[in-house]
Amino acid sequence: AGTLSRDVDKNMALSLGFEGSIDDVFLSAKDPILASITNDGYKISPFIVRLGDGQIQSDLAMIKNEMRAKIVLEKLDLRPFIIFVPELPFTGLLDGKLLLNATPDAVDGELALVLSSIRYSDDGELIDPDFTVSADGKLNKKGVKIVGVARIIDLLDAQFSAELPLLIDAESNHILLQDDQPLKGELVWQGNLGPIWPFFDLVNHDLSGKVDTKLMVSGTIANPDINGHLRLAEGRYENLRTGFVAANIDMASIILNRHFSLEHFTANDGGDGDITAEATIDFNPDFTYQARGELNLSHAHLIRQPEIDVTASSNIILIKDASTTQISGDVTVENANVGAVTQGGPNIVDLEVREINSEGRETYNQETTSTHIGPFNLDLKFTAPGKLFIRSYGIDSEWKAAINMSGTSDAPIVAGSAELIRGTFEFSGKRFALTNGTCIFPTDGSNDPILDIRAEHKLVNFTAIIHITGRA
Repeated sequence: AGTLSRDVDKNMALSLGFEGSIDDVFLSAKDPILASITNDGYKISPFIVRLGDGQIQSDLAMIKNEMRAKIVLEKLDLRPFIIFVPELPFTGLLDGKLLLNATPDAVDGELALVLSSIRYSDDGELIDPDFTVSADGKLNKKGVKIVGVARIIDLLDAQFSAELPLLIDAESNHILLQDDQPLKGELVWQGNLGPIWPFFDLVNHDLSGKVDTKLMVSGTIANPDINGHLRLAEGRYENLRTGFVAANIDMASIILNRHFSLEHFTANDGGDGDITAEATIDFNPDFTYQARGELNLSHAHLIRQPEIDVTASSNIILIKDASTTQISGDVTVENANVGAVTQGGPNIVDLEVREINSEGRETYNQETTSTHIGPFNLDLKFTAPGKLFIRSYGIDSEWKAAINMSGTSDAPIVAGSAELIRGTFEFSGKRFALTNGTCIFPTDGSNDPILDIRAEHKLVNFTAIIHITGRA
C-alpha cells in the first residue's frame, strides 16, 4: 500500500509499504518507505526491507551536485532473485555494505561484500560449507578498484582484482562505465575444478581436476587484451550420455593478445586408449571467436553403454568461424558390440546418474533449460573393417561398414552401407545360418536403411529360407 502527493511546485512525496513473498521467501518493509522527488532529483529516507531471515538497510539521495548512498546487507538470501535472473548459477547469503558520497569536486566510496552458504541454483544443494566469496573495493574520481577471493579450504583458492574506469558525475547524477579508458584485471585460480563445474551448466558433460590459472586483462572495455595461462592436471571428463571418458588429463595452454593456444593435451580413456589434442582460439574484442581444434584418439572407448560399446581410433577436426561450426574427420571402428537399441533419435540411452564431483549431489540425465552445445555441421566418415558385432532379437552376427555422416549434430544425415561377414539367427527353436546381408542407408536423408538379409536352415530333404527385405 502507498500514497502519492504533489504540491503546487510539482514536487512529489511517496510513501510505500508492502508485505508478501517472493518464491516463498518472506518480504516486507519494516516501516513505510518515504521518498521525495523534486526537479533537482530524489531522496529516499533511511529504510529497512526484510527478506527471509535477512534484511537490506538503505539511505539514498541523488540530487543536483550530490550523490549519496548507504546500503547495508545482512544475510540477504539470493534465492528469490532467480525469478528475475534465471541464469544465475548459484545462490547464497550476501552480507556487506556499499557506501558512496560524490560531489562535483570529490568522489569517495567503498564496498565490502561476502557471499556464504553458496548453493547450486538448480537444486539448492550446498556446494561446500567452507565455500565463500568476498570482494572489497574503493571508489574515487578515477574509477573503482576491487580485490576479492573465492575459497574452499584445501580445494579452491581464486584471487581476483579489477580497476574499472567508472565515471561518477554528481552534477548530472550519472554513473557511466567508460569503454574507451584503460582497465586492469587479474584472476589467479588454483584448486579443484569439480565443485564449481556445475556453474557452467553444460548438460551431460562433467569435468574435474586440478586447475592452475592466471589471466590478466588490460586495454579498454571496447578493445580488451587478455594474457595468461591455463593448466589442468589429474583431470577427468565424462560424457554422461555416451559414457565417453577422458581420464588423467594433462593440459597446458597460453593466452597472448586474445590468442589462445593449447600447447599440450594428453589423456587416456580410463584404460589402454590414448587421447591427444591441439587447438587455437582467436577472440574478438566483443568476445566472439574463431577456433580450430584437432582431436586424435587411438584405440579409445567412444561409447560405453549396455546396448552399445564402441572402441575406435580417429582424427577429428573442429573449425569455427563467425557463422558456422564444422566437425569433420575419419573414425575407424576397431570393435563394436550393438545390442537391442530403440529406433529413433540420436539418443543412446537415458540413465539416472550421480555427479562425481560432490557427495550427495544428484544430477539426472534429462532435458532441461541448461546450456546446449551446438549445433555443428558434420562431415564424418566411419569405417568398420570388421568386428562390428550385432547381437539382438536372435541375431548373432559380424559386419563391416562404411558410413558417412553429414547434416548437423541436431539433424544428422547418414549414408553408406554395412555388409554381413558371418552370423546366425535363432528362430522358432532352430538356428539359421546368415548367408547374405546388406544394410544400405539411402541418400534421401531419411536415415532409414534398406535391408536385404537371407538366412538358411538345411534339413535332410529341404532347406528353410528366411529372406528379409525392405526398410528397417
